[in-house]
Amino acid sequence: MCRFVCPVTLASGSEADTPTAKAHVVQQVMAGRLPVTAETARAFYRCSECNHARTHCEHRIEPAGHFQAARVLAVRAGVEPPGVRKVDRAMLAKASMAEELGLE
Repeated sequence: MCRFVCPVTLASGSEADTPTAKAHVVQQVMAGRLPVTAETARAFYRCSECNHARTHCEHRIEPAGHFQAARVLAVRAGVEPPGVRKVDRAMLAKASMAEELGLE
């Protein structure tokens, strides 16, 4: 089962961090049954995209693509974790600087 190979679940020991629990939150948000909030977005970023869950999933779920799509919603809603926001802004600033210098 995927829960026994997920590094986030193993590190936290939390039932909320199992691949199934995180995927359920993503599914509910994508279906419009849960809002995109800082709390629901937490589940989107508790996946390292290591693909262990996919390899061991009895239901053939491909979690990485779902988490990526959910993360886009979190960023658009402005509820991504502060560290993600900081990295995003730094990358945009570097891209703008490279564009100005003609280095793109």
